[in-house]
Amino acid sequence: YSLGKSGKPREAEWTTLAAVVIEEDNRFYVACLATGTKCTTGERSKLQNVIIDCHAESLCKRAFKKFLCHHFLNGHSVDGLKFHLFISQLPCGVIERYRGAVDKDNEQIGIQRKPGKGEKCEKASCVDKIAKWNILGFQGRRLLAITKKPIKFDSIVIGNCTEKPEYNGKRFRACLTIDKYQIDPNQNKIIKSEITNMFPLNYCPSLHFNENFRESIFTRRESVNASNSAIVFWKENGSTNMVDVVVNGFKQGVTRKEVTKKLLRISKQTLTSDIDRLFDVKKDHDL
Repeated sequence: YSLGKSGKPREAEWTTLAAVVIEEDNRFYVACLATGTKCTTGERSKLQNVIIDCHAESLCKRAFKKFLCHHFLNGHSVDGLKFHLFISQLPCGVIERYRGAVDKDNEQIGIQRKPGKGEKCEKASCVDKIAKWNILGFQGRRLLAITKKPIKFDSIVIGNCTEKPEYNGKRFRACLTIDKYQIDPNQNKIIKSEITNMFPLNYCPSLHFNENFRESIFTRRESVNASNSAIVFWKENGSTNMVDVVVNGFKQGVTRKEVTKKLLRISKQTLTSDIDRLFDVKKDHDL
């Protein structure tokens, strides 16, 4: 399947690629993928239905929700499936975590915001989001009612790796796990054990640094600009391929005046409608 030319980086641009691969009966297929490196900030970020976090990992989660909705609507379950996350380079926030005391025991939990140049974005860094997904699952809060248990990655594969110090399994693992004795700064008390029974805090998938995947277009390069556009792909009904192209938080080609009418299929409003419809179908089926 070809994604077409829309949304792809130009010759003098780079981007990040993230994808979810499902393993079923020793067969592997891509459920969804996304590219992207930007955040929507300033006045544009206050507009309705704009997507603020346009990093590949976050867009990939939106695509995964679309995939799951149609997966469940077609009567399928996630039992027996394994889920693998591929990212074409280290997720944002890792280097900042390395510079902190990530190896200290009982370090207080803190949120690392999106790093980078330009206007500050208050969204959590991708490495912090992945750490959260390792606990709460990749399916999102509402779909947990359907999955019954968190969907966690069996492995995370990082591409474009070299022998540089930042590609260190122990240090990266420390960024993705939370010790059960750590203190929640908002509540200032030990996280309750009954919660950790369902959501173990120390879970971490198998980590792999892939030195064979070497694609310069999918890794940060100081000499060229990051692409402003992003491609979001997911499968529906097993074989139908769907694509959204995001530019500066909007659907490609949509102006500010049109943003409330011409929605991205991965927008919050559309995803909410999809999940509502799934719940309605499940409710009718259970009657």
